[in-house]
Amino acid sequence: MEKEHEIIEKARNLFMKYGFRSITMDDLAHELSISKKTLYNFIKDKADLIRKITHAEIMKMTKHMRDIFENSANTIDRMIKINVLVIEMRRNTPANVKYDLQKYYPEIAEEVKKLLEQKMFEAIKENHELGKKEGVIRLDLETDIIASLQVCRSNIIENIIEILDKYNYEKILNEIFDYHIRAITTPKGLEYYLKNYKNNL
Repeated sequence: MEKEHEIIEKARNLFMKYGFRSITMDDLAHELSISKKTLYNFIKDKADLIRKITHAEIMKMTKHMRDIFENSANTIDRMIKINVLVIEMRRNTPANVKYDLQKYYPEIAEEVKKLLEQKMFEAIKENHELGKKEGVIRLDLETDIIASLQVCRSNIIENIIEILDKYNYEKILNEIFDYHIRAITTPKGLEYYLKNYKNNL
């Protein structure tokens, strides 16, 4: 497992730098100083490797989110930190990597999309329910619907960027976040948000 982890991490670094299309299994074997035969003892093929890398990235994101849940004062704090995490993930993922995944490995891209949506939905739903108990999220809101809305929000960002190309991703995401948080918070939650975060977005 240690060698497989090394392969996945090395491949991830190469792919993030050059894209999925450019790096071959020969390139990877050379970088690892092993034969292709040895490489295939751990990885079935390039698609299998890309699937393992993307799933490992999702597991890292899930761990980050769990750390956020365990080290935040309340639901508003968690929402802000998760928003920052999403921005950082976007900032640290080169455009060519996302393009290559969607163009050359569409099945894996769809798997990743669904798994990310599931993880995000579960985290948002849990946080929303905690927020109701903390008195910062409105009790009259249906949690499943609000969580689904937040997940769908991430899927339309690219369309908004195309329409409003004078704004960058971070500006658009923060504006939508501000709009959303004002709609779902109680007066107590909104007061906390305005006092502690609004000017930092």
